[in-house]
Order: sequence, then structure tokens, then C-alpha cells
Amino acid sequence: MPRTSPTRIQRAYLVRDRTLPIMRERGEIIRFDGNCSLTLRLGDWTFVHRTPFSNLAETPEAKRHRLIAAALGMAKPVLPYALDIWLGGKVMNLEWDHAGSAQLISFRKGEWDAELAAALSSVEVAA
Repeated sequence: MPRTSPTRIQRAYLVRDRTLPIMRERGEIIRFDGNCSLTLRLGDWTFVHRTPFSNLAETPEAKRHRLIAAALGMAKPVLPYALDIWLGGKVMNLEWDHAGSAQLISFRKGEWDAELAAALSSVEVAA
């Protein structure tokens, strides 16, 4: 697995830190298959924020695959917080915890994060 450059992690943190306040103010809780996530649609963008309180329901088949992958050293543990962002396809998936650990699962190459910053700058958030 290729190493994630610090620049990509830093960019992901910036995206997260810009996005979450807007999601908290304007997003809505969506239930799907027993899970709850804070979700926001903003134009062509879709944002989903998962927390430890999302009540992640795991099917027996998914749990079996996860345990096998973990036993073989093929899977990292799922961290309690996550932010997924889509623009057409998924452009970012970041997981983190309170201790400062983070995993950048995916971060699409390109300037989409600059486009996102421009889109978010037009959204007002209460102080």
C-alpha cells in the first residue's frame, strides 16, 4: 500500500475543518440500514459524517470479512469518526479519533479541494 504524503493528510484535515461546521449547522441526520450519519448535499457535493454514535450495524458477512482481514494483517481498525465526500464519485474518505490517529483511506488527485473551498466560502455559518 503506498504511503500517504503529509501534504495529502494536511489537505484532508483542512477540508474536514472547513466542512464539519457547515455540516453541523445545515446537515441532517439520515438513517440507512440501521446507521445514522450527518449528511449534507450542497450543489453537486455530498458529505457524510460518521461518529461513534452512528450505531453502525454490521451484517454477519461483513463482520466475518473484517475479522479475517484483521487476522491476516490486511485491515486497519476502523476509527470512530469519518468524513466521506463525493463530487460525482468519492473524492475523500478520512477517518480519525480523539487521540490524534488518522487514516486517509482515499483522496482523489486533482484540484477538487480548491473547488470545494470556493463552494464552501459562499455558505454562511453562525459564529
